[in-house]
Amino acid sequence: MNSVDAQLYSNDGYKMGHWIESNGDVIAGGIKKTFTAALSSEINLWYFRKGKTEDPVEQYRSPYPEFLYGSKRYEKGIEFNISYSPIIPVSVMLNYIYTDISDDESFRTTPFKIGKKNSIMLKLSYQM
Repeated sequence: MNSVDAQLYSNDGYKMGHWIESNGDVIAGGIKKTFTAALSSEINLWYFRKGKTEDPVEQYRSPYPEFLYGSKRYEKGIEFNISYSPIIPVSVMLNYIYTDISDDESFRTTPFKIGKKNSIMLKLSYQM
């Protein structure tokens, strides 16, 4: 954050830098395993916390607000992918995602994403 607009770096109206901005943190990890040329799997885990989106003037207040001050957003999730390609132009992918999201600010997260959600996708593709 910066109180000087010229120092708020953006591209076509989108802020540059990490998407979580300030007053938040992320812990994430994953592993990918290729069993054969045709079969692979992947698992990803993440947990993040986000406090209030700060106003530029707040960085000049003393004492500086504590970490994760204000309204909070929490998200934890796990994603599992398995891909199989029985013959070269054909592939099948199974994707499962579980998320658990809570947010104190009503405008920050789309309402249908809040709470515990499961998502499964089966994808069949033919590439030439």
